Amino acid sequence: MEEDPALARVLQTTEILIATPGISDVLSNDRDFQTFRAFPIELLLLEEFKKAMKLEGTLVKRDDAFVHISTKGRPISVPRAIIREVRLAPSKFEDADHEMKKLR
Repeated sequence: MEEDPALARVLQTTEILIATPGISDVLSNDRDFQTFRAFPIELLLLEEFKKAMKLEGTLVKRDDAFVHISTKGRPISVPRAIIREVRLAPSKFEDADHEMKKLR
């Protein structure tokens, strides 16, 4: 069978990248908080807390009253009542990571 030159050119210049959306970035249940303990997170708040509406840190734990995080080595306990959303912090990519740049 003869190869079609036009098809060969398309196949040489085309790259297919397959990705899945994965899991949600939002932590909502006890299992999420257990699984992502020690991961960087963002807390989006309903009201100002420590002069901020958004806190970033490492997830320590969640209990009935608070979400406990560590920011620059300092523990902070944020009342659950003022938390709008807890989400995993966005991934940080290195400039040389060309494959991940394609996905952004």
